[in-house]
Amino acid sequence: MASITSYRKTYQRWLKQYEKQAYKELRKAFKKWGNSIPFSMMTEQNYKQMVDVVVLESPMVIAYEKLYTDIGLVHGKRTGVQINKELKFFKPGDFESEFINNIRNFLLTANMSERITSVEGTYIATIQKLLANRLEDGKTIAEASREIEKIVKKPNFYRWQAERIARTESTTAANYAAVEANEVTDFVMEKVWISGSDSRVRRTPPDKYDHQDLNGKTVDPKEAFSTSRGEKLMFPGDTNGSAGNVINCRCSVAFRPVRDANGDLIEKRTSNEVITDFTEARNKNIVNYERTIRNNSYESAGAYREDGSLIFKKRGKAKSVSFTNEEVKIVKGKYITNNHPIDYSYSPEDIDFALYHDLKQIRAVTPKRTFVADVIKPFSDRNEQRLFNNYVKRTENKVVKRLSRQLYKREIDLQGYKDNYWHEIWVDVEKSKYGKHFKYTKIDG
Repeated sequence: MASITSYRKTYQRWLKQYEKQAYKELRKAFKKWGNSIPFSMMTEQNYKQMVDVVVLESPMVIAYEKLYTDIGLVHGKRTGVQINKELKFFKPGDFESEFINNIRNFLLTANMSERITSVEGTYIATIQKLLANRLEDGKTIAEASREIEKIVKKPNFYRWQAERIARTESTTAANYAAVEANEVTDFVMEKVWISGSDSRVRRTPPDKYDHQDLNGKTVDPKEAFSTSRGEKLMFPGDTNGSAGNVINCRCSVAFRPVRDANGDLIEKRTSNEVITDFTEARNKNIVNYERTIRNNSYESAGAYREDGSLIFKKRGKAKSVSFTNEEVKIVKGKYITNNHPIDYSYSPEDIDFALYHDLKQIRAVTPKRTFVADVIKPFSDRNEQRLFNNYVKRTENKVVKRLSRQLYKREIDLQGYKDNYWHEIWVDVEKSKYGKHFKYTKIDG
């Protein structure tokens, strides 16, 4: 996340875009309501019921669903971009699928339903009061209904109310999406409240509610912010908040990664974990991924945790796949698999990477075979790494001579030479003193 000042400036620009988008959808709903009122059928006895009829078809529900979905998808991805300035592991596709799955349930919650019902009720009460006032002034129902119909169909009718609702719902939609975006990250984050910086921000005195005091406050993502009056809000615009804390709020919530004493990112852990042996689930997930990359003409890689959950996937080039410094830090003690488009075993760089960066296991799949190297004892320093690499080179020279003799004697063909080249090197290295560092396995098929 950028600095609070920088993020606030960016968010306020985004919020104006969201408000315009929300206002457009709300105006469509209000216009449809206005056009649906049967003014010509009104009598003094039924005019209230005639106005009530408009809520039988609820364009407002459709408007809310569209504005929350459209604003949420955009802002959630923008939140991910901010998270990735430090994290690099937010995946827009993961967020989008989770958000689409959750947004409808969010809109069906009691508090959201009450909001929509309140908007509908206020609109109906406004029309009914306008009609009642004309009747009290001595006009006939025909005169009153014609006059109010003209007012209702004017472009600016209910504009101020629509703008207020658009501002309130834009804040809720954006901040709800930001919370959802954080859910698809795999690292410990903190939630930051960011208030506006102008005179319109709620503060005491003179306001009853204080949002200026919340500016810069941080809490765990699962915890609520506590306002000066003790009200708990999960994010600005929280539907559980009172009207005084929510209506016209322009505050935002942002997320930034928490780091340990060494400055490293901290992975999320599942609380109250009972299962301790994840071998079956992990192998199943890894093998399923390997099926998707085994026959690719370019290299790809996937990193997995002990429990089999995916950390990240990478698409590489024809003969290599690379990792960022941040990714390298995260894969310590984890499982990596990648594909080799050509049917070869590990390169020296593969095993060196696994041993130096203390992986749990590195795997390689080809169209025909699977290779597995379990790390037993990682390198303790660069010198040990250098000595290992020198030994691999000497072993390679020996294997080349041995395979060349077999090829000359026609014990193997050229394809057999290629297929067994790196495989035999690693078999020999494992049999040496370096067998204490890793266990090597080849699986045909």
